[in-house]
Order: sequence, then structure tokens, then C-alpha cells
Amino acid sequence: MRPDKAAPVIRLGQTQEKKDLAAALRTYERGRAKFPTDEQLKGLISAARLKMGFDGAEIDLDAELTNPTQIEQVLRAALNQRIAALSETEIVEYNRRIAEVFPLDRTRVAYAQALVSARKFETAARVFDEVSNQGSARVLLGQAVCAGAMEDYAKAEAFLRQHMETGEGEHAFLRAAAAFLDSSPDLKPAIHVLEGLDFSGDNSAIGNLIEFASRIMPPRRALLKGGILDSEVRLSEAGQSGAAVLAFAGFARRTGAMPFSMIDRFFAGYGVSTGSFYDSRAKLFWDGLDTLGGTLDASISGLRQRLDANNLDRVYTIGTSGGGVGAIVWGCELEARRVLSFSGPTDIRIEFLKQNDDARGQAAIHALNKRLDDSQLNLRAWLEARHKRSPIRMIFCENEPLDAVQANNIAHLPEVSLCPVARYAEHESVSSALGTGDLLREFDSILEDVHHG
Repeated sequence: MRPDKAAPVIRLGQTQEKKDLAAALRTYERGRAKFPTDEQLKGLISAARLKMGFDGAEIDLDAELTNPTQIEQVLRAALNQRIAALSETEIVEYNRRIAEVFPLDRTRVAYAQALVSARKFETAARVFDEVSNQGSARVLLGQAVCAGAMEDYAKAEAFLRQHMETGEGEHAFLRAAAAFLDSSPDLKPAIHVLEGLDFSGDNSAIGNLIEFASRIMPPRRALLKGGILDSEVRLSEAGQSGAAVLAFAGFARRTGAMPFSMIDRFFAGYGVSTGSFYDSRAKLFWDGLDTLGGTLDASISGLRQRLDANNLDRVYTIGTSGGGVGAIVWGCELEARRVLSFSGPTDIRIEFLKQNDDARGQAAIHALNKRLDDSQLNLRAWLEARHKRSPIRMIFCENEPLDAVQANNIAHLPEVSLCPVARYAEHESVSSALGTGDLLREFDSILEDVHHG
């Protein structure tokens, strides 16, 4: 590598980042040795070290936001490094400041999306309107969600129609439609909007989404207020059923493309309590939660006490992506009657992932391999060592081979059953299962067990 300028080094390193973050960092550092004054190389090294979770790599985000030589990628990496410990309000504010320092379409969209997550729809709509590329699928989705939240269904329909024309595909539209329904205070006019859209080809996926939404009944208990990031642990009031569905958020602190508020609305209509959990330590729930006692054992005990106090004696757990680990581990500890893991990992040791050519989520994987021990990284071994396991349903897209590897890794256990979702090739299997009807069938199986089990 003997270029006269830093640009080829930067391009090579950025290409390597998609497959191997460690190799990218080595490339950046070699380039830095030859081009010691190049600020972009310096920034990329800082960003890569942050992503890999090196000790001492953390930077002061507040200070760097005032540094005129800083680059956006470093600020974004620093924000992602700290995001698990930030409140929703702080996430919104940092995204606002990054968009202010770097007034680009992508930073404005990130700021607007943070506002949507915080359910600040009016402000989000104004920020989306400031984006220059109004035909972007992400912008149109955001605008449709905001319009639905403000009950302007005519405008929401127009945005959804434009979203369909972007060519993003069925799966992307499923996610858009699910987010639109979630934001809408009144589901009847929102469903009517979806029913009025013209779909080319097979529209069974939207039909299944509409069927799911139509099954959301008037709540038989109070809905949880706020968002999933308001607290590590949220538990609704008890419904009449004596059962609770507990949802564990993934590494991005989401329950996939099915927002937790939709899960809450669905089960509230049947008198079932719900709870949401996110791990502010970003350790896949292995170290417990501060809100419940700090350690895994103390947290399980604390949660049992809360459930007992509400007379909730039947527990079901759900997890998406990294949250699938929490759903399985906490579900087994709580003797859950059923566990649903949507594209959840079962072995994230670096050597296992390399053997299976799985280079996804490099930053998160490197960080987890530093924070967790081997017994926590290898969920299969943890399950095999247990004398008692809950029934576990591994749900994944049949055309996503890397998630299939993770699911099949524990398929030999008698308590494990597989649910490959047809047609799709996405890691985000919640919306896929929504489109095939599998999600409603799984939720119905929980309801059947609640009422007849």
C-alpha cells in the first residue's frame, strides 16, 4: 500500500469495515503512519476504536460536538457507543446537535427518526420537511407516521402511496405500514387507509397486516404510557387473565418492526399484562438490570416479586435479535410457558461466527466478546447444561441463512421448535412474520394457552 494520497487508504478501509472491523482498523492505522496529518484518517481510527469497544477509547461527545475538526462518523460512533445508557430525551438532543453541526439529509433524518421514537410527531414532521430529498423512502415513511399520529389520514395515505412508488419492496412497505398503524390513535381510519391502497401482484402480506390490526380489541386494562426507553423495566397493570407477555428489546433497544406499543395494544384487548425490558449495560441481559437488583439472579428474583404482587402466574417471553437472548435466558429462569425468539442468536463467539461467514454487526460483536465470558456468548452450552428449559420457538426468515444457522444450533434440544418464515430473507423477522400471518398465529397460540392452558 504505497499511495501518494490518503484517499485510497480510506476507501480500502471503508470497504473492509463491511466484513472485518479489525482489518479496517489496521488499514487506517497503517495509512495514518504514512499520512500523519490527515484528519479524516485520524477520525476513522477513532470511530473504529470506538466501535470495537477498546478500553480508553470512549470520547467526550459533548466536547467533540464543539470541536470544529471532528468528523460526523466519529460523533455517530460515539453516540452509538453510549446510546444504551442514554434516555430518549438525550438521544433526541444529541441527534439534534449532530444535525446542527453537520446539516446533511442523513443527519436530519436521524434526528427526525429519534423524534418519532420519542413520539414527538409534530416536531419530527417539521424536520422531515427540511430534508432536501423528499422522495426518499425513509422520509416518506417518517412523514406517513407523523401524519397518522396527528390523525391526518388523507396526508398519510398520500405519503404511503408515494412510498410504494419508491421501489423499496414489499418488506419495506410492511415496516412502513406497521409503523403507521402504531402511530395512529384510532386504528379504524388507519386500517381503512391501507385497505384503499392499490397493490400490484400478491398483496397477501398487507392483508395479513390488516387482519392483525383488526384483531386489536378495545383495551381491557390501561395501556402502558410512554416509550420502551422510558425505563429499563416497565410492567403494565394486571389484566383479568393472570398472564404476562414480557418483551425484551434487541441491541437497538427496539422490538423489531413491531413497536412494543403495538404488542401492548394487542394483548391489552385480551386482558393480558405486558412488560418491556431493555438492557442499559448492552450485555444482552446477562448481567441483570439495575432497576431490578443489579445481578441476573437478583433481577430474576425482583421480577418474580413484581409478577407475584400482581397475581401474574403465567409468563410468556418475546425477544427480537439480541433481545432473543434475554427472552430465552429470563424465560427459562422464570419458567415461562412459552418463549418466542425472533432471529435471536445462540452463539456469538467470534470463532463460531467466522466459521459460518457471519460478519454482521461487527461493532456490537467485538464489544460483546470483550464484555461477556464464554458461557454467556455460547447460549447453546448454557441451555444444554440446564435440567429444565421452557418451550422455545425460534422464528427466522427461511431465506436468511445466517439466522437459520443460529436457530438450528439449538434445534437438537427437545424443547426447541423452529418456525422458518416463508418468502423473506431479512434479519428483521418480526415484520416478515407479520406479513405471512405467522406473528398472529404465534400470538394466538399464546392467547389459547392463556385462556385454556
